[in-house]
Amino acid sequence: MLRLPPLTLQDKTLVMHTVTWVKTVNDAKPAGAPASYPSAADIDSSALFKRIREGLAPMPWAPPTSNGQPNYELIENARGRHRVIVEGDPSVAATVAIDGARWHVLGTGPATRDHRVAFGRWPVAYRLLGNDAPRWPQLPGDLDDGSPHDVVRLPDGRLVAKDLVRRTRDEVVTEWSLQCVSPLDERLYLHAERQPLDDPEHYRPTQTLREHVGAPSVFASPLRQGLTVFFPLARDPWTGVTRHVGVRADTVLDLSACLARCDAGDSPLDCLPQTGAWQVFEIGHDGQPLSAWRTDRREWLAAVGEGAAG
Repeated sequence: MLRLPPLTLQDKTLVMHTVTWVKTVNDAKPAGAPASYPSAADIDSSALFKRIREGLAPMPWAPPTSNGQPNYELIENARGRHRVIVEGDPSVAATVAIDGARWHVLGTGPATRDHRVAFGRWPVAYRLLGNDAPRWPQLPGDLDDGSPHDVVRLPDGRLVAKDLVRRTRDEVVTEWSLQCVSPLDERLYLHAERQPLDDPEHYRPTQTLREHVGAPSVFASPLRQGLTVFFPLARDPWTGVTRHVGVRADTVLDLSACLARCDAGDSPLDCLPQTGAWQVFEIGHDGQPLSAWRTDRREWLAAVGEGAAG
């Protein structure tokens, strides 16, 4: 019988990375969809597998893509401004192609060509902003010399026919940028420990303690762990997703005092007991639970001001 050599630490690590990869791919599928397994070609081409092998955690949802490839930068550096190419008119369409990927148009901001968009299942809104810019921001000094059939080298290295640049030297184009402006801090999704969700029916309020715009904001629900009180921490006004901290009702010593402090503007985290990591839940505008997390990093839970650094 052939004696197999023992698995090395590298072998075991590769096996665990592969398990994580396959699990992540199948967890992202709709409920009831058949499982899928990678082919040899997928092993070489998968950006997700490469990311996992580099020791980086998979993202909770498929990231935006740029020209068909995952653009992790749009999530990991979400508060930065990213130059993008837009196809379509976001002022009239329900979706728009950004770098070839389909984004949902959520609404329009305070200015022209100032829109709010979201990608896939991500609960955070981005600002899609268009600004006028010269088509040719830097013109070479010899542009008007020689034949129009000559080519000119632009500062970025491109070679363009002089005739084209001469005819369009005064043209203005729209340059688009994309930047996360959600009050929901995206670092929770990148670094916190994701938890399984309870039955969606268990999140329905059995007692409403406070309301906001006609919907429960502070409420109690019968999760499997016991009656749990939910306090809002931040809400994205464009996606309608609210981030809550949840605590078991029997651990809140003085609920009335805590509610009074929240009414006065204090954070729920200032008056709730913390015996370990915070339990965090995100709930959609329709009351459906979207995700659950555990973290002891309070700074990931506070609302982020629009345009603030993450």
